[in-house]
Amino acid sequence: MSSETITFGGFIATSRQLVGLNQKELAKLVKMKDGRPISAQYLSDIENNRRNPSSSFLIEQFTTLLKVDKDYLYYLAGRVPEDIVDRTLNQGEFSHAMLAFRKSLDK
Repeated sequence: MSSETITFGGFIATSRQLVGLNQKELAKLVKMKDGRPISAQYLSDIENNRRNPSSSFLIEQFTTLLKVDKDYLYYLAGRVPEDIVDRTLNQGEFSHAMLAFRKSLDK
């Protein structure tokens, strides 16, 4: 991928192509919580940045099926990973963690 802005949808599309799947094939593999596959149209909407994934449940499947980094995919989706949310951090702990993250980016 180039240095231009990378979107969640663009990253999904490129990653899908790298693992050799078309949209219909990937859509059949990604399941909603009730076990039904997502539609190819829904995946197309995600890849074209018209929709965001509706849940962390879907993001986790994309990471596994496309063999991509989970934290990066959550970042592109503008979400906090579930394992961080589940920690029940107080305001000070969260602020400290974000400050450390920002400092690491500046190095």
